[in-house]
Amino acid sequence: MYRQFLKAGQAATEGHNKKHIRSLIREGFENPTFARDPEIEIKARNTLRLLQLAGERRGIEFDLVRNLCQLKYFRDRDNLRPPLFNRRIPQQQKALHDQPRKDLELMIEMLNRDLQLCLL
Repeated sequence: MYRQFLKAGQAATEGHNKKHIRSLIREGFENPTFARDPEIEIKARNTLRLLQLAGERRGIEFDLVRNLCQLKYFRDRDNLRPPLFNRRIPQQQKALHDQPRKDLELMIEMLNRDLQLCLL
C-alpha cells in the first residue's frame, strides 16, 4: 500500500513538491491515529484515488494536492523558525497571526471527515 501511495504521489506532483508529498505520505503511515481508525481501509482507498486523479488530470484534485504540499513546506519552515520569533508584539496580534493555521487545520479535518480521506 505504501508503494502505491508513493507512486501515485509522485505522479500527482511536480518539481519540488515531490519531496513534500513523500514526506506527507511517510508521516501518514507513521501516524498512530490512522492505524487505530476502524475505517482506515476506506479512507486509504479514497485518498489513493484522489492522488491518482490528481496525476491523471489537472483539476481540483491536483490543486488540492499541490496546496497540501505547499502547506507542508510552510509548516516545516515555521517549525524551524517561527515568523514572529524574538519579536515583541501584543498578544492580540499574535493570536490573530495564529488563527489562519488553525483554520487550515480545521479545513483539512473537515475534508477528512466529509470525503472520508486520510490527509494530514
